[in-house]
Amino acid sequence: MGVCAYVRCPSCNQDFVVSPSMLSVEGIEAHCPFCDRYFPPSESPRIVGWNPDKAGLSVAGALRDTM
Repeated sequence: MGVCAYVRCPSCNQDFVVSPSMLSVEGIEAHCPFCDRYFPPSESPRIVGWNPDKAGLSVAGALRDTM
């Protein structure tokens, strides 16, 4: 089973799948497949499946309990 998070694009408001590991690395931008915008995940109005408070533990430990 794979691990994923959903990020909402700040431009078109569409949700798309990203790897949770990319959310804790500074300088990596998300790429919206719907409108072609690149943006830092911090600009996303909604991220589901990711808990930044547990980001240092492990990918599995950083997932939120509710998705």
